[in-house]
Amino acid sequence: MSGIERTVLRVLHLEDDDSDSELIRAALEHHGLQIDVRRVQGAAEFASALATGGHDLVLSDFTIPGFDGMTALLMTRDAAPDLPFIFVSGTIGEERAVAAMKLGAADYVLKGHLDRLSPVVERALREAEQRRARHSSDRALADVRQRMDFALDAAQVGIWEWDMRAQAVAWSALTERLHGFAPGAFPGTFDAALACMHADDRQMVRDALACVTPADSRFRVEYRVSVEGKPHWLAAIGHITHDVEGRPLQARGVCYDVTERISLEDQLRQAQRLESIGGLAAGVAHDFNNLLNVMLGYSEILMDRFADAPDVLSDLAEVRRAAQSATGLTRQLLAFSRKQILTPKVMELNAVIGDMQKMLRRVIEENVKLDLHCTGTPLPVKVDVNQLEQVLLNLVVNARDAMPDGGVVTIETDEVRLDEGYARAHHLRESLEAGRYARLTISDTGTGIPPEIQSRLFEPFFTTKEQGRGTGLGLATVYGIVKQSGGQIFLYSEVGFGTTFKIYLPISDRAARADEAKATGTRSLKGERILIVEDQPALQVLVSRMLAHSNCEVIVASSAEEAQQILSRSEVPIDVVLTDVVMTGNSGYLLAKWINETRPGLPVIYMTGYSDKAIAHHDIVDAGTTLLQKPFTREILASTIQRVLTK
Repeated sequence: MSGIERTVLRVLHLEDDDSDSELIRAALEHHGLQIDVRRVQGAAEFASALATGGHDLVLSDFTIPGFDGMTALLMTRDAAPDLPFIFVSGTIGEERAVAAMKLGAADYVLKGHLDRLSPVVERALREAEQRRARHSSDRALADVRQRMDFALDAAQVGIWEWDMRAQAVAWSALTERLHGFAPGAFPGTFDAALACMHADDRQMVRDALACVTPADSRFRVEYRVSVEGKPHWLAAIGHITHDVEGRPLQARGVCYDVTERISLEDQLRQAQRLESIGGLAAGVAHDFNNLLNVMLGYSEILMDRFADAPDVLSDLAEVRRAAQSATGLTRQLLAFSRKQILTPKVMELNAVIGDMQKMLRRVIEENVKLDLHCTGTPLPVKVDVNQLEQVLLNLVVNARDAMPDGGVVTIETDEVRLDEGYARAHHLRESLEAGRYARLTISDTGTGIPPEIQSRLFEPFFTTKEQGRGTGLGLATVYGIVKQSGGQIFLYSEVGFGTTFKIYLPISDRAARADEAKATGTRSLKGERILIVEDQPALQVLVSRMLAHSNCEVIVASSAEEAQQILSRSEVPIDVVLTDVVMTGNSGYLLAKWINETRPGLPVIYMTGYSDKAIAHHDIVDAGTTLLQKPFTREILASTIQRVLTK
């Protein structure tokens, strides 16, 4: 039985004549078909048999009392569309037979020509098997397409095709959404595709496509689009097929949103830019501090000399005030560059804010409301309390200035546990280690900050205020203090909807404790021998004169190496070493290490405008190192030496 897989053919036979039924069975068996026939004679029996199923073939007379073959055909198409249906009738005419085949009948055989029945049955069975195979392939292909569509949708990857001769473009629904179109709204032309791109990017896309050759048919372009009024970056990747003459025929590819990646790259470039600016600011501030130290020191000396000349004394006081004002400017630069000296302690963040309330309320206008929402959960953070207070003050003052007509400044604190999922959900793109953080949020209801200048807000000397108001160092200082304290600061702002700064500070494992610093008794200087290690001649002379005024004996070294030679002479007793941190050759930090190893117990005082990485990251401050911040006055110098001598 060629072409038929089953050895027994299960036939549903609709026939009301017994003799005809037997003749049809005999005709099939005569040609070698093994059949299992279920004969029915009316509509109810036929419907029941279809519902039961399990048949390979339906044979049906055309005219049946109380029923008819065409109705049986329609019932079969509804119940089992792939089940072959063959009319075997003596009354069907050619016209009705053609109509039946249009409705889905496989064929028809006249009862007077039953010798045709077996070949017709075999062909109908083969065709039914082929249809089932096609349907199975179609279902498998549809399943693959469904999985592919799901994967592309989950990855937010759209598909596109472009007939380059007809200039017709087809986009998937996701591609339309990525370009800001509702599904089905894209006009379907290359010009329409170009029109939705940013005007500055269209020529770049044209140029990229023009560079594609048969030898290198792939291309990638990135361009901007506007979706719901917001700019987005898209990447399109594809390849172009060419004809034998090298002319482009068709392009296919995918596209996806790369806005977040572009934003991360911009943030990285901005961070690198701020780092380089910070390094420059730190170097300038360090050198400037040395000059200011000379100015302040000699001002004091001259004020002592002309104590009886009021006019000269008044002029010198103005010089001193100007130098002290410049000192504040250098400290802000050092804060931005994260090079200033911090004395961190574990503090309760909510307590610091509570202590600052009165001051903060004084700096805002009467038409600005200060709203505090501090969590009841303890938030111990290791910070320099003075620097943290400066962060609060700078941000609240900025918020006040953004609300000239009044508004609300809100300060909130809470604890967050930071992990990868939280960082992704809250768009924290800068590096923050997983762990517990105290979050300090300062918001205003002011004018907001335009997107085009948000990336520059933390740059030193950049300001949006009118000339004469502010130095442009407020936010730069905040940025530096937060970063040096091991935290991160993030900005959220919409024009017309205000601005929010979020600061994340690591929560300390140690509980906050009260300041345990106790006043230490001092004594007068009486001829102590001080070794000054400083590579700047002007400062050597100035500090020497300051100490001479305090009855100290001074020995000067211009480098750490020279200081080691002096200290190696056992006949030269030294009471205190006063050394700069950053010098040509070995640093003051390395000199102090050498002194600790060779002359334990000899006090060392650092003179510095900023600390290098050794001081900033190796907890020297907590270990008891004495730091003398440049520029310093004669009184501060003397009291610092007195303090280390009484320890």
